[in-house]
Amino acid sequence: MHQGSTPLDTYIDQAYQWLCLRRKDYHFNNDVWHLRFHWQRMRADILKGLREESWDFDYVHRIQTTDGNTHLWHAQDALVLKMIALYMQEVLGPVLSGRIYHLAGTQGEKKGIHAAVRQVSAALPEHQFVFRTDVKGYYAS
Repeated sequence: MHQGSTPLDTYIDQAYQWLCLRRKDYHFNNDVWHLRFHWQRMRADILKGLREESWDFDYVHRIQTTDGNTHLWHAQDALVLKMIALYMQEVLGPVLSGRIYHLAGTQGEKKGIHAAVRQVSAALPEHQFVFRTDVKGYYAS
């Protein structure tokens, strides 16, 4: 962490580590490498924009692949979105339902697809319908 750390400093450092790991194998022309090369300056610029509440998100890239379309945020925007997610998880974590399976560590239970399937299987005898949602697919449309 940096001198004079604030919660915002902690979130940006965590988000940066996540972004570097997540995009470590991205193409050499991807903007994540520019962000990493100029990290100290860009870190200060991002924090300034967030503190002044003047951050503007850029457009999302739509990349056409043989399997369909993929949507990719610019590296800086992905970093800011991760910061927001980290903050929201900390603030809302204690009050979120234990039935949210994509958040690790919710109420101390194991999460993920296997836990969700076990929960649904156990409840099937008592219920006629099963409902699954996908927020990512919703926003892409």
